Amino acid sequence: MKKENVKFKIVFILLIYTYLIVSNILLQKMNRISEITYNQIILIWSNLIFYFVLGILLTIPFFLSEAKKKGKWGINYKYLLTFILPLVIIVFPYFYPVSLDFFYLVYISEHIINALAVVSGYSLIFIINKKD
Repeated sequence: MKKENVKFKIVFILLIYTYLIVSNILLQKMNRISEITYNQIILIWSNLIFYFVLGILLTIPFFLSEAKKKGKWGINYKYLLTFILPLVIIVFPYFYPVSLDFFYLVYISEHIINALAVVSGYSLIFIINKKD
């Protein structure tokens, strides 16, 4: 194994670990704020942003390998429409009341929303890629 590769993996693991610790502290503070103000939307949005950024951070190695390729950056619209758009449609009614019964067929818990946020952040980098 290359020495540079080991250094990158160690730095990457430390970055993820540091992000998890700092964001956990921030989420606890947001939880206290939402308890004081009785406004849960602050906690929901901060939770969603935290997990979305975590998904993006997990794709850093792929993004760096993609950046080394030659070509122009482009957007994969097929992937955008087939993957991200359904996630947005599922998550949207969780935040805003929608009068359509179609969205409430499946009970969506907070943990599923968090997992969908990680998947959405992780898949974001695959939408933006270099085309030859």
